[in-house]
Amino acid sequence: MDKLFGRNAVLEAIKSGNRTINKILISKTAHGSSISEIIKLAKAKGIVINNVPPEKLDKFEQENTQGVVAEVSATNYVELEDLMDTVKNKQNGLLLLLDSIEDPHNLGAIIRNAVCFGVDGVIIPKWRSATINETVERTSAGAIEHIKIARVTNSSQAILKLKDNGFWILGAENGNNLWAVKGLEYIKK
Repeated sequence: MDKLFGRNAVLEAIKSGNRTINKILISKTAHGSSISEIIKLAKAKGIVINNVPPEKLDKFEQENTQGVVAEVSATNYVELEDLMDTVKNKQNGLLLLLDSIEDPHNLGAIIRNAVCFGVDGVIIPKWRSATINETVERTSAGAIEHIKIARVTNSSQAILKLKDNGFWILGAENGNNLWAVKGLEYIKK
């Protein structure tokens, strides 16, 4: 069972309905419009709400709970093929492949920006990459609930598979290099 910390992350998890929320712990001292909205939506969806003393949330001292913690099911990753099928027939569909993003704060921030810019899905490698965890979820400020994420064993093979399925590949690397690939043509810009 995973935990979500913070008002936006919990609120977006409730709104999206993508994951099962077992219960929500709300500090008795927490208040404000976002707390009211969390309570209202949780009650409408039949989610258990426990009002707890603030000390109960203090055990999560590494996290800024903002007075709210939700127990949720683990993130559901999708298969690369399913992600491609979702985007393939969409006009201007956009997938983002991230390689070697090891800091969960960076991954969460990138996902938050990806959702803002209309990215349809994110692809991350299984190795040498941050996984979706509580830090990523909190840093994404709930955006992670609104985007599909695929995990792949090999980023290079994922690029070839995307290319074979008609996707344009645009890449950037550390430095000033930008490259694009279509079919077998490699264009260095």
